[in-house]
Amino acid sequence: MDVNILSDIQALSLTVEEFNFKRHGLKNENKPQISFKAVSFVNTDNNELYKVNVTAIIKKELEYDLDVTISGVFGFADTMQNDGMRDSFINENAVAILVPFLRSQVALLTAQPDMDCISIPVINVRKWLTADEEN
Repeated sequence: MDVNILSDIQALSLTVEEFNFKRHGLKNENKPQISFKAVSFVNTDNNELYKVNVTAIIKKELEYDLDVTISGVFGFADTMQNDGMRDSFINENAVAILVPFLRSQVALLTAQPDMDCISIPVINVRKWLTADEEN
């Protein structure tokens, strides 16, 4: 097969950047409130690398607060020109790459004794980011 099926965007590093957990009380029937945040920026040391953070902010009233941030450093294949398409790739594709890792970490951190495990459903990243731009 001579067709290059590799992505132009390359995930160079994926890490749990930060997590904060604060227990406020015992397990209860309150529904967790979940919000998300995505931030991307060019690495100032090397203009060819982009760092993207995706955060889940979970608050379960009278039980706990949990914030989890997954961070990724991304680069591009030599064949991709920097003609404005890179920003589009970073803003959408890099976030889409990170979200499954964020979902996994939230499930791991909430699968604890006397807690309900949170399984974040699959997210339509394009709709999420479009809604954020509109607000």
